[in-house]
Parts: sequence; C-alpha cells; structure tokens
Amino acid sequence: MHHEYETIVIARPDLDDATVGAVLDKLESVVSDNGGHILDRDDWGKRKMAYAIDKQLKGHYIRMHLAAPATVIAELERRIRLEDQLVRFMTVQLAKAVNVEERAEAAAVIRAAREEEARKRAEAEAAAVFGEVHVHEAELPGLRHDGAGPLAGLVVVRHVRTHFFFGEVAGEFLQLQLLVVEGEVDHRGLLPMQTFARL
Repeated sequence: MHHEYETIVIARPDLDDATVGAVLDKLESVVSDNGGHILDRDDWGKRKMAYAIDKQLKGHYIRMHLAAPATVIAELERRIRLEDQLVRFMTVQLAKAVNVEERAEAAAVIRAAREEEARKRAEAEAAAVFGEVHVHEAELPGLRHDGAGPLAGLVVVRHVRTHFFFGEVAGEFLQLQLLVVEGEVDHRGLLPMQTFARL
C-alpha cells in the first residue's frame, strides 16, 4: 500500500549544485528501487535557517514528493542520516492509501506550472533593455583642490540620464556623479553618487 509523503532535506550551503544533485539522485534511487515513486523534486535554493547548525546560518532546501510504502520511507530516512552533506530532514505523511497514477498526474501538472512560471520570470529578466544614455558634464568653478587633501584636481558634475524598459514598464534614471579629473585621469567613485528613478 502506497502512502503520499513529503520529505524536506537541508544540505550544507557550501556544496555545489552537482554535489547536491548527486546526493538526491542516490536517495531517490532508494525509493524507486524499493517500489516507491518520486512524484516531484523542488529545489528551494539556499535559505536562512531558524538557528545555526554546525556554525552555518543558511541551508540548501530541497522538497521531495513521494508515494511509497511506510517501509520504504523508513529506509530512506536511514540513508539520509548517513549522508554527511545533509544536516536536517523532515518527513510528513500527506495522505494514506493513494492512487499513485492520479498523484503522479497531479504532480506533473504542478511541476509544469512551476517550470512555466520560472520560464516567464527568466524571459522578463532578459527583456530588461536599456535605451539611450545622455551624459552632460559641467565644471564647478572654484572647486579645484590644491593637492593637499584626498581629492586633487578639477571637480566635475556629471548628469547621466538613462531611459530603460523592463517588460511593459518604462522609466528613467537620473544619476548625479561628482568626478575629480586630473589631466586625462578620471578618479571615479571617490565621491558618492546619487541615483533617482522616475517611473
């Protein structure tokens, strides 16, 4: 008899994605090789934990959605305890005596919706296009330093106006930069820059 479970594991945050994936593949093999079914795997990424574990404040969270007999879950949890890369786990029973095919179909729909949302989010981020950048510089008379202080040279105010488009949202950034110029040397970032956005 198959029951529906949700197992959340927390991996060490210093592990790369390939290492975490290999550990999870091994755990999923424990389930499938013993007659269980992996309905879904959802990587939640690195998140802050409620308290430090082994001096780590963050962990890599992964949710595993399973349909399996109780004996398979017991073996899965035994294997998780043997993995040094995993610092915590929790298993919750969601339902008893489930129809595996129905649960698999429902999980596939949820997974497809999640992947579509991720795809649209990636496309929106890629659609962030910056338009023209207008630069105007003007010297500030009387603000030339004598070289004794930290800033020596001619103080220049630069107005940088940038038009941008993010999806259907358009806007404009106005940056005011104070630059110090010595001959052909441009010392950027020595004075603070303020950025204003108008949408």
